[in-house]
Amino acid sequence: MIDKKVQMPLQRILKNLVESSGLRVSEIAREVKMPETTIRYILYGITKQPSAETLKKLADFFGVTIDYLIGKNRELQQQGTTDFLQNSLTVTKVPLIDLDRVKQWAANQDPFDFSLVKSWVVVEENMQMGSFAVCFDRAIKGLFYEKSVLLVDSNGTIDSGDYVIASVNKKKPTIKRVWKEQENYYLEPVGTKEDMDEITEKNIVFGKIIEVRRYL
Repeated sequence: MIDKKVQMPLQRILKNLVESSGLRVSEIAREVKMPETTIRYILYGITKQPSAETLKKLADFFGVTIDYLIGKNRELQQQGTTDFLQNSLTVTKVPLIDLDRVKQWAANQDPFDFSLVKSWVVVEENMQMGSFAVCFDRAIKGLFYEKSVLLVDSNGTIDSGDYVIASVNKKKPTIKRVWKEQENYYLEPVGTKEDMDEITEKNIVFGKIIEVRRYL
């Protein structure tokens, strides 16, 4: 049975395997006999918990184990942070990071770059490894306070209507709202009049906002 708690590195590991193979996603999809969108939504960060059948097909194709694919057998150790990096890939506190440094944090998960961490935020329920919090200074009526701490789940399933931290066309990360039309997912700007963008390889979703807190 697949442990659905172990999901943090899947997107990154699969992306590395695809790039190393030199194959197009469409070619891989054809070989493993699954829709191309199934693979792309994992790569884009939309699908965080693919089915056991999908994981097995991908692992078999790349010649790795499912445990390797989902990062379950990777060592996660960092001196002085034993309360954060535990053998169970869940945490009781998450790093507080500047919004404009989320890209750097996401790119430095193995090993962790703790120089990016401003402080730590204690969470009431365990969150997945790789989750984080960001400060958001601007108020958006009905959504966010003028000074907020946003808790971001980097591994939860994203659905239409969710608010996420995302980067569009390699720009700085910001808050977006996810919309689904037919089989496509889009990122809608929050608090601006910009156009919506379809989630593609250039548009990265770093995680779903699951809690908003005031900070003094």
